[in-house]
Amino acid sequence: MPFYPPFMPPYPPSPEDELRMLEDYKRELEAELRDLEEELRSVEARIEELRKALGREGKG
Repeated sequence: MPFYPPFMPPYPPSPEDELRMLEDYKRELEAELRDLEEELRSVEARIEELRKALGREGKG
């Protein structure tokens, strides 16, 4: 699912507003990164399960 950065107003934000928006965006990216890392661990675990199953199959 694609992620789009938060809507930026057509006028230049104040430094305070820009800081707040960037901090919010950073938190969203960090949450997405955690989700991706969890998914990667799940995929790696499944790969390992399949490799072990194929290894036993070949020896049996």
